[in-house]
Amino acid sequence: MTTSSNEEGRFDRGEALSYHLANSDVTLEAHAKRQMLSLAERHRHRLKIYLDTNFWVMLRRAAAGEGPQMGLDLLAALVNGVESGAWICPLSESAFIELFRQSDLTTRRATAALMDQLSLGLCLIEQNMRMATEIGHLFHEKSGFDIYELDQLVWYRVSYALGYLHPQTDLLSPEMMLALQKGVFDEMWGASLTDIVDQVANHAVPDEADLKVIASNLNRENVAHAHKIRSFKQAYHAEAAGVASLFATVISDIFEQIVTRSGTVPAGVQFIVDDATQNKAVHLVALALEKEVARDTLRSLHILVSLHASLRWDKQRKIDAHDLLDFNHAAAAIAYCDVFLTEEPLRTMVEQRHLGLPERYNCKVRSSLAGALDLIRSI
Repeated sequence: MTTSSNEEGRFDRGEALSYHLANSDVTLEAHAKRQMLSLAERHRHRLKIYLDTNFWVMLRRAAAGEGPQMGLDLLAALVNGVESGAWICPLSESAFIELFRQSDLTTRRATAALMDQLSLGLCLIEQNMRMATEIGHLFHEKSGFDIYELDQLVWYRVSYALGYLHPQTDLLSPEMMLALQKGVFDEMWGASLTDIVDQVANHAVPDEADLKVIASNLNRENVAHAHKIRSFKQAYHAEAAGVASLFATVISDIFEQIVTRSGTVPAGVQFIVDDATQNKAVHLVALALEKEVARDTLRSLHILVSLHASLRWDKQRKIDAHDLLDFNHAAAAIAYCDVFLTEEPLRTMVEQRHLGLPERYNCKVRSSLAGALDLIRSI
């Protein structure tokens, strides 16, 4: 059972609670992972076509009968491909965030409805979680453990685009709390993007303030260290070390998992990674990013490091809030999708010869409407 529904297809909370109370041996983590693996398996044979916000807006206008004929033709082709089971247009947290920045509620809802139709609710897990998953996958694989394919571990429903939190209270028994958590998970799992838009309505939505602060800090740091960067290789090395350091705690947790799983530490004894070991592990991830073979697993990290390094190497250009979201789109699309439809500046950047990102991950990138239509028709 994944969700409980009545005869009208609506989620039945009472039925869900009863079901989970009767299956209290299944942990919340196991339940969520089962849903994730089932979702990935259901869509694994579909060609994945990632659209940035510019293309979603273009297709929304086409759905309303507006815009050029090529837009109408592209929409028709995508709808046909999704309905036939051949294609899917997955989302990401960047697409989610930019949707809610559309101030007009009517067009926001229309865009969400189109996203629901073409994505079928499929969404990549939040970017930091995705990068942490890639790091964990690499370490577990190199430690010789049986693991799932990486592509099975990065897909969630759009309702969890920004990550997830579970309800928690000490007022309920552990069994009832677990059943409630799994029931809430199921209800959220079944929610559409349109449902979420309707719930948010005209409440405050994300703005670019935080991203502007991050961009400003990055520009300041880049200027301060510009004299040290004399090649793209040096810029990549610096960015790799910086990105790896952001996951120090995650890397420690992964080491603890591996040690526990291997049986190196007796049952009941907690293994704690000391600072020296943590620093070595972080350094190991940074070094791995500079190895071709590891980049096949550390996909999101490599793409982000490459784009930031390329920008850092171009000392005349400053990063802005829009760049940060663009880079996140690219990391999602190129790492895990077959086609990436985006704007011309980002396409030009990711296709730079010293990056070679689309070729490495076998993702075709198009930026014009005509180019996108030609590609879709050729698939």
